[in-house]
Amino acid sequence: MRIRLHLLFLALFAASAVWSIVIRDIQFHGATLFSEAQLASSIQSQPGNEFHFATANEDAARLLNRYLQERHFTIKIFGPEARTNSDNTVSVIFTIDEASAMALETLRFDGNQYISDQQLRDALPTSLLLRDMPSYLETLLDVYTSSGFLFAQVALDSLWLADNALGVELKMYEGRECRFSRYRFLGNTATREQTLLKISRLTQERTYTPAILDQAAATIARKSYIQSCTITPLDANTLQIEVKEGKMSSISALLGLSSAHSSTITGYVDLEFMNLYGTDRSLAFHWQQLKKDRSSVELAYHEAGPLRYPVSGDISLYREEVDSTYIKSNANLQLYYYTAAHDWGLSASWEQYSPGTRDDALAIERATYRTIGAFWRYNNTDHSYNPTRGQSTEVHYYTRISNLQGKSTPRQGAEASVILYHPINSRTVVSTGIHGKVLENKALSAFDYFYLGGNKNLRGFVEDAFFGYRLGWINAELRYLLSRNSRGFVFVDYAVVQNQNYSYYDLVGTGVGLRLQTRLGLLGIDYGIGYHNGTIRNPLDGILHVGIKTNL
Repeated sequence: MRIRLHLLFLALFAASAVWSIVIRDIQFHGATLFSEAQLASSIQSQPGNEFHFATANEDAARLLNRYLQERHFTIKIFGPEARTNSDNTVSVIFTIDEASAMALETLRFDGNQYISDQQLRDALPTSLLLRDMPSYLETLLDVYTSSGFLFAQVALDSLWLADNALGVELKMYEGRECRFSRYRFLGNTATREQTLLKISRLTQERTYTPAILDQAAATIARKSYIQSCTITPLDANTLQIEVKEGKMSSISALLGLSSAHSSTITGYVDLEFMNLYGTDRSLAFHWQQLKKDRSSVELAYHEAGPLRYPVSGDISLYREEVDSTYIKSNANLQLYYYTAAHDWGLSASWEQYSPGTRDDALAIERATYRTIGAFWRYNNTDHSYNPTRGQSTEVHYYTRISNLQGKSTPRQGAEASVILYHPINSRTVVSTGIHGKVLENKALSAFDYFYLGGNKNLRGFVEDAFFGYRLGWINAELRYLLSRNSRGFVFVDYAVVQNQNYSYYDLVGTGVGLRLQTRLGLLGIDYGIGYHNGTIRNPLDGILHVGIKTNL
């Protein structure tokens, strides 16, 4: 009996020795981002401990989590592998692929109340990879911010690994939807708070997104009397609008000299009083001498409109004298409704040409023109002087009715303009403008045509060198930004023009220019030479424009 008890004791001892396996060492194959000591500190299995497959499997998930915490998402953990040693211990081996595309088999969401699981899942690709987790988090955050939850956060909450199948749970911290009813204004010493709110165009929005807030800040900054603007949500109800104001008045002048026309001096003078009484209203005066026998004067007024309604208007009066041939008088009105980046409006104008003092074959008869039309404008550029991105677009369709010698003639016309700004890097910008004008060719007089040439459309040619009822031009500039308001650039202009007498399709102007912010103001220098009909202008006979704009 005693012998049997000894045998039973020996059998139990042997069984315990077989089933209690000790870990001799732990190896990490393929790990380069972390040391073995760092990885070993992340798991529960340790040398000298009893080996359990369940614990080792959990350690694989712990290792994966260590990588994810350090934002390493191209990871796949193989194993664990238990390799038996001659001394009846095991070596536990974790094989790590640090450049893997591990698939996500399960994705769960937690904490989302306003946006459903299905909406979040629909925003992501059908097949999910762990390495793309950063972009998934950003995409889900965009879903929230585009819905007005500007303070939402999306985080990786937990993960699990079973049979090499990975599951992830994401935590949504939604916060509250932003409904701004309180505003905080900083930096506005001359501009009224309600004026800033009106020109920001935010009151028309129902959902506030980062893109809308950026657009509102850019809209305010495009005002000539605002140097910069930053809009920051402080909480779900409070929005901070901070501006840096500039001068409220400006004067600018531009002189041009062409040696090809007996050193003819051309130029203009602009005087503008902006943001009158802090209301965004403005009054401007413009004088221009295109040629020694041609001058013009213009008075313009901008009405910001009532504070509570998104409507504004512009009125201008214009008078031009051409030696003793005729006097042109013009009155123009635009009324428009606006949203964040769009203007929709109506236009009306009255124009009259009166005969001058001359009494010969070149004398003209009195002519009157009335125009009514509709227009659309879009502008999402980021700066008024030196845009680096965005576009400015305008389309205008109108009916022009002439009254000449007692006969009334209606004509349809259209004008379109698109200017695109594309940044190459932080200081280099490509600006491309495409423009076109067309008027129905029906009993046209000399006062119906569009004019082409000069600093405003086709550089390298004198002002109004060509005319036609159909014309188009492209302005391309490669700009290098010297500061926020200064730049140097090279340009190429190309234009086509057509009238009853000629059609030109080879008008090219090229040159260099500079806009430089100085203590006196913004200095502008442009030099261009033209190419037409197979002939390029002598560089010594080019067109030079020099001007300066000063804020008072």
